Amino acid sequence: MMGGNGTPDESSILSWQRWWQTGLMELLQVLVGKVKGKMAILIDDMCDTAGTLCKAATTVKEYGAAEVLAMCTHGILSGKAIDNLNGCDALSKVVVTNTVPLQGKDKLCPKLTTINIAPTLSEAIRRTHNGESVSFLFTHAPVDSSP
Repeated sequence: MMGGNGTPDESSILSWQRWWQTGLMELLQVLVGKVKGKMAILIDDMCDTAGTLCKAATTVKEYGAAEVLAMCTHGILSGKAIDNLNGCDALSKVVVTNTVPLQGKDKLCPKLTTINIAPTLSEAIRRTHNGESVSFLFTHAPVDSSP
C-alpha cells in the first residue's frame, strides 16, 4: 500500500485462493493489515470473468480502502467479464498486458487499460540470445513509446 505522500507505508495483503469442488468454485479470502484510507492494488495472474477480482475489490473497499486498482498479467475477459468490471463500483482501474488480444473489449470498459509488453519480451529474448543479464530488466524495462 502507498502512504498519503506516495511513499511505501504499512503493507496489507489480501490473499485469495480458488479451487473447484463439486463443480462449484470455492473462494477463500484473507485480509492481513490495514487498508483504511489507502490505495489498494490487487495483483493477479489473469482476469477471466472478473468475478474473483470484483469480490476482492469489494472486500478491501468494505475495509475502508480509499481506491482500488487491479493489475492482471493476462486479460482473458471471457463471459460477463466486461459487465462485471463495469458493474463493480469498488474497482476504479484495471490494467492488463497485451498477452491476450482484447478484441475491442477495452472500448466497452472505461476502467480497462492495456500495457504493451512487446518491448520487454523482445529485449529479454535479445539478452538471452546474446548471453546478457535478463534480470537487468527488473530495474531497466524498456518503455513503449507508441500512443
